Amino acid sequence: MRVLAVDVGTGTQDILLFDSEQPIENCVQLVLPSPTEIAARRIARATREGRAVVLVGTVQG
Repeated sequence: MRVLAVDVGTGTQDILLFDSEQPIENCVQLVLPSPTEIAARRIARATREGRAVVLVGTVQG
């Protein structure tokens, strides 16, 4: 059985692809910046550069 587990936190998003046919040590694991962290970096960069920031979408926060 394969299971894709995703945990999105404040600072990171953790992804695990579990496969019951192999040892857990061999399962694919990723730790990436969370979407919130990526957006915060882009906003900070735009602010430093004096550019306008516009947020659009149906789900924010």
